[in-house]
Amino acid sequence: MTHSLRRILLGRSIDNQTAVKRLVLGFLVIAAFYFPCRAALSLLVLNPTDSIGSHLMLKTPWSEVAPGDLVFVPVNHPLVPENSLSKYALCWSGDHLKFVDGAFYCNGFRLNSVKPFTKQGEPLTPFHWTEAVIPEGLIFIGSSHPDGFDSRYIGLIPVENATRLEHLL
Repeated sequence: MTHSLRRILLGRSIDNQTAVKRLVLGFLVIAAFYFPCRAALSLLVLNPTDSIGSHLMLKTPWSEVAPGDLVFVPVNHPLVPENSLSKYALCWSGDHLKFVDGAFYCNGFRLNSVKPFTKQGEPLTPFHWTEAVIPEGLIFIGSSHPDGFDSRYIGLIPVENATRLEHLL
């Protein structure tokens, strides 16, 4: 590093060893703030829709998912460009799930109807299910919003793939 560059960067003339030490220390200070902030930001989930009544949520991977919890799940579906959904764990392993007359029911409670098309006119194919007990380790996710995209179309989700969420806003 030239003498004039050291003076511009550090304000006064210093030797190369001190300059390198200060650069490394500066990098470490920046990294100490950047990486924890980045990790903390990765726990935040934004929901741009009104389907669940919350727009900013916090992932809580340290707590177990329970029936009724708001959950974050990775999804690989062409109608889900974000590759994830935030929904409620509505029907659980051991619950009785039934599909009749275009609607899903959990233990006799009506969850929601399926729609033939999205709001944009794209065709929707309902999850193929008639009537059975949900197998161990799987959950049915959704919301009360009639236009929500959830298990009605993508099927049951492994509970191990779900991360519990807390409402922030």
